[in-house]
Amino acid sequence: MKEDGPDQDLSARVERLEREIEVLHEALGRRSDGPAATSSPAAGMDARSQQRERAQARQRLDSLRAARSGEAEQPGGDGPAQDTSPAQGAGFEPAAERRSDPPSARFSAHEILESAELWLPRVGIGLVLLAVALAFKYSIDQGWVIRAVRVALGYGLGMILLVLGFRLSESRPQYVQVLFGGAVATFYITGFAAFRLYELFSYPIALALMVAATVLAFFLSLAHNRAALSVIGVAGALGAPFLLESGSSSVPGLIAYVMLVLAGASAVYFYRGWRSLLWVSVVGGWSVMMMIALGAASGSQAAFLDKASLQAGIVFAWISFWAIPLVREAVSMADPERWLAPRLSPKLLERLGDFTGLGDRAEEWLRGHVHLLSIVTPLLTLVLTSWAWRLSTMDAGVVALGLTVVYALAARMLMVRPGMKELGHTQGLVALMLSTIALGLMLDGDVLLLTLAAQALVVHVVAKRISDSWAEGWGHLLFGIVVFWLIARLTGDIGPAGMPILNGGAMTDLATLAAAMGASSFVAHGATMYRVVPQVGLALLLGRELGDSWFMAGRRCSTWVP
Repeated sequence: MKEDGPDQDLSARVERLEREIEVLHEALGRRSDGPAATSSPAAGMDARSQQRERAQARQRLDSLRAARSGEAEQPGGDGPAQDTSPAQGAGFEPAAERRSDPPSARFSAHEILESAELWLPRVGIGLVLLAVALAFKYSIDQGWVIRAVRVALGYGLGMILLVLGFRLSESRPQYVQVLFGGAVATFYITGFAAFRLYELFSYPIALALMVAATVLAFFLSLAHNRAALSVIGVAGALGAPFLLESGSSSVPGLIAYVMLVLAGASAVYFYRGWRSLLWVSVVGGWSVMMMIALGAASGSQAAFLDKASLQAGIVFAWISFWAIPLVREAVSMADPERWLAPRLSPKLLERLGDFTGLGDRAEEWLRGHVHLLSIVTPLLTLVLTSWAWRLSTMDAGVVALGLTVVYALAARMLMVRPGMKELGHTQGLVALMLSTIALGLMLDGDVLLLTLAAQALVVHVVAKRISDSWAEGWGHLLFGIVVFWLIARLTGDIGPAGMPILNGGAMTDLATLAAAMGASSFVAHGATMYRVVPQVGLALLLGRELGDSWFMAGRRCSTWVP
């Protein structure tokens, strides 16, 4: 139930106290201006009673003034103070009855009705969709009308819902989402039925109708500030390739359609900042890209134009799901009044905090979606690019190296902007991750091991200089990989061929151990482990090298013995 704010309730109470003070002043004036007291006993009794009444009135006046001053001095508290003044009755406004019983845990009828305004529109959209689908199926089973009339009825129902939404937008705003969402969904279902079930529309016409329904959803969502309508539009538009797939659609045309939908969704997200719209676009956009890669452009015999179109779509998705959210966060930090960050309702935020255990930090946790997209988007871009072109490990490493440069530049730019330091750190960590992937794809053997050890050492040096715990954690992860690899090498049956110690493998192991020992000077946590591991590794190295040399010398000696 909606409650008045503390400021509004406080002003009302102060006004009531002022009215009571005026009544008391009038009562005191009447008592003081009355006829003089007589000398009779009855008159004496009346005089004494009047004096008592005047004294009580003065006491009530003093208490009211104290209550008014106390309430005025605490305007920013949790609520107005409880009225304990004795000015009750005798022409004063009756105070509200107060009960000491604890509030009931049961929901009142008003609370149930108001909560229904939240879930009823969402349930209504689902019911409208189900009703439209059942109506089409029932008309087909009964054979009542011809196919063209069925499609016309579907579009007519959508128009009726659309008109009702506009007519009730002011008087019943809580049902606008149901009506507009049902209208858009009806257009999608009718277009699908006309193309797939009845074969009345060709593929280009059906796709154009889907685009028109998506544009309508975007327009309605912006006009009425309803994120759910944009979500419905994007979900329907990105689901259209799955629904309308006929095997004859061209890859370039399909990619152009997906890019058009993502461009509209990105524009609406940049303007409104709706997180739900962004994530529906992310899931739907990458799903369509994977479907196209599997169905048309993943084979070795696929046409160059199909592969190039798919690559263009991948790059566009990468920009839409990484660069645009980053820019949106930057402009929101620079001008928060112009580019408002959307917030959940207090009730929903409280429930989310209780469900996740984050409490008051639930909103801050939700704002971390840009960090997650910064990590996931380049990985999907690298995988789909390698998949589309059937790249070799060396070529995929070059692509990863190129992404490393882009993310390193983004980290450099964001680190110097106010309020963007955390996102800058995330871009830097992504650059480290991509550089490690690039090294793993482009190098192998001793060179890869030595390069990873050197990279881990550099990461620890930088982490100490900028005092970044995330970078230090990445350095620990890299050294963990190096240590496990080194243990496998040092505990092998036979070491590298060549002179003991002075061979390529042994020198690589020594350099790796030296890097771990050097990193111990820059590690804030776990420096002892970085000193112990090189000592144990050196003992294993000597044992392996000297043991192999003794084994080979014994074999040579055995050949000399007759």
